[in-house]
Amino acid sequence: MRNFRFTLMNKYVKKNKTPFNDYDGLEPKHWDLFAAKALTEDFKEKSRKAKISAQKNYEPARVGRRGMIGFMDVWEDRWNQLVSENDLLSHMQDERLKIYTTSRAQLNPVTNLYQLGPHQSSEGVLTGRLKELHEKEREMKANGSYYEARKDVVTEVVGNGREHGGRSRLVSRVIGTKKQFVFHKKGRKLKRQKYYRRR
Repeated sequence: MRNFRFTLMNKYVKKNKTPFNDYDGLEPKHWDLFAAKALTEDFKEKSRKAKISAQKNYEPARVGRRGMIGFMDVWEDRWNQLVSENDLLSHMQDERLKIYTTSRAQLNPVTNLYQLGPHQSSEGVLTGRLKELHEKEREMKANGSYYEARKDVVTEVVGNGREHGGRSRLVSRVIGTKKQFVFHKKGRKLKRQKYYRRR
């Protein structure tokens, strides 16, 4: 839907054209409302801020058209392929961290293999956010917070300690935070089990 609005905006609104010849399912009344809103100063300001924000997102998720649910069927194979070429990744143990890393990998059109981007690895060394995540995992294991309820490496680094309201990163949006982690006691510690796959 976002891409469709982008197309309408750039191909028609900005050129003062109508899309009815290309999209006969659009109703004129709905188009008039959209075009009028797209030309307001408020809309232009929001668009400007969104462009600036998008430029800062140098590690976008690449999970495919099926979204995170579809990605869950393939991430392990991609992860194993990444580990075979990046020994440092083998030290990562948190499954959610592995999924985050894999979802940011890029497909090399020449080798047809997935690889880490320049903001993730350089000359065999982890860089940027991936380096932060790796160090945070080690830190959380050392101080014991890794085993605490609702404590998560990805959330601590990417979300500054806050999860999305009502849902969780790296899972389907229909899975809330209560279902994401299932905890059971084992001695005095809590062993984490992840709720990633569909029932």
